Amino acid sequence: METKFVSARLLSPISISAERQSQFSESLDYIPGSTIRGALAQRYLDLYGKDDFFDEIFINEDSRFSNLLPSLSSTQSPRILPLTAMTCKNFPGFSDHGVVDNLWVLSAQKFSLNSSDPLNPEVFSRQSFCDTFGCGKDRITWLGYWNGDTENPSYIPVPKIEIMHTGIDRQTGTVAEKILYSVEAIDPFSKVSESSLYFNGHFRLTEKGWEKLDKTIKQSPILFLGRGKTRGQGEIELDLSPASLEQDHVWEEWNHACGRTLQEITKQNHNGTYFSITLLSDAIMVDKFLRYTTTMDLPFVGSQLLVSILKQGFAFGWNQVHRLPKEDEKTISRSSVFLFHYPGQIDEIMGSLLDMQTNGIGLRRNEGFGQILINDPFHNSFCGIKEGNS
Repeated sequence: METKFVSARLLSPISISAERQSQFSESLDYIPGSTIRGALAQRYLDLYGKDDFFDEIFINEDSRFSNLLPSLSSTQSPRILPLTAMTCKNFPGFSDHGVVDNLWVLSAQKFSLNSSDPLNPEVFSRQSFCDTFGCGKDRITWLGYWNGDTENPSYIPVPKIEIMHTGIDRQTGTVAEKILYSVEAIDPFSKVSESSLYFNGHFRLTEKGWEKLDKTIKQSPILFLGRGKTRGQGEIELDLSPASLEQDHVWEEWNHACGRTLQEITKQNHNGTYFSITLLSDAIMVDKFLRYTTTMDLPFVGSQLLVSILKQGFAFGWNQVHRLPKEDEKTISRSSVFLFHYPGQIDEIMGSLLDMQTNGIGLRRNEGFGQILINDPFHNSFCGIKEGNS
């Protein structure tokens, strides 16, 4: 399998429905993997029909079409902020009153429940209230995207606009009286970078699959996604380049930092291995009886779930072949975070964790669901607790 970096330049406003039926026309602020996969599959069928390579590219369970996240350039590798990210309510952002991550503090709270030495309340207070310049305002969960650079972090805003539409009289085929509505869409122009907005991600296919998909994208790089395609909305231009999948963090270092922080906060010894799993996309998890669940089975025994910060949602879609909506499925929402403890050494489980990160978890992974990141460096870089300050 080969992974390539995918960049989609937004050429016109794009609106991808956040819900199937709603009185509000809210748009997603990213391009789901299932959406880009479906558009490419339709373009492939238009060009070549359903040949032997079609299944190799789009049906193969090992293929991966990741979500495309908003970015300010065609080379940036954006990341989604975890649910543990918090910032000042009045002055949010990396450059204002700063951002902190409370994953390790939440875990320390759980340890303190089973200890005779309770957690110092000042530790939790510093995570819950902004202490920059004596601000004292609440810290709130900060959702969205960032550039993934821990040395020079920056937030990636997603500009949105409202597009007005008129209703159409079905009998006359002309504008209907007294029917006017608006649709939310993503603005193709970023005021921050003063250029086009991009959506970046990764595709993973077999060598044979890439030969055909490369040809397809080079021959026809323009696609239309979402609502209003007949009006010229949702136009993107795809570009492929070699992927750089280097590990930008050291898991062993992350584990030691987590252990030291927990020990500093709780005044207890913490041995073994700590690791986190952050969902980069919604995950559809089921148990052995195919019932939806919010837990995940790890490929090794002995691990204990310390804390989970998660949201739940639903996945819906459209079956282009049958021209029918897909069945709604319960999901664990992206940005959810799980922290585990393993009693052994990290070398014993590193291979299994790498396989999980590469292949994903849960169902419909070839549609972009179940993408994960092990030991997100965001938790380490922005934990907000320094040794000796607890």
